[in-house]
Amino acid sequence: IFNDDEENVMSILKSELELDSKKIYLERNATILSDISSISDMDGVEKVLRILILNNTMKFNENNISVYWEIDDQFVKYLEVNLREDNKDIILENDDLYYELTNCKNISDNILNLLKVDEVVE
Repeated sequence: IFNDDEENVMSILKSELELDSKKIYLERNATILSDISSISDMDGVEKVLRILILNNTMKFNENNISVYWEIDDQFVKYLEVNLREDNKDIILENDDLYYELTNCKNISDNILNLLKVDEVVE
């Protein structure tokens, strides 16, 4: 298992290497990627994201969530694994994403309960 510098991992992903080589590299790499926006338009990004999710090597932050939400239908599964009480504000502070999630049919009750906002009584 590799644990390369994040900058090196991103350089490899943006390179002209064949997608299969990139996938093999990612499958053997434990580096957590904090910003995937620069690879969001690369060929095969869906497959790359699935590997990152499977290996849990994509940092759970607003930027990555926004990129992943727009690209991959496995987003709900990613949330089920990573959304917790201590990081739910990432979603709650993003009005568009919060609205989309709370109105999505395939969101689990667990996620909805975490995202439930208590009404303020005056």
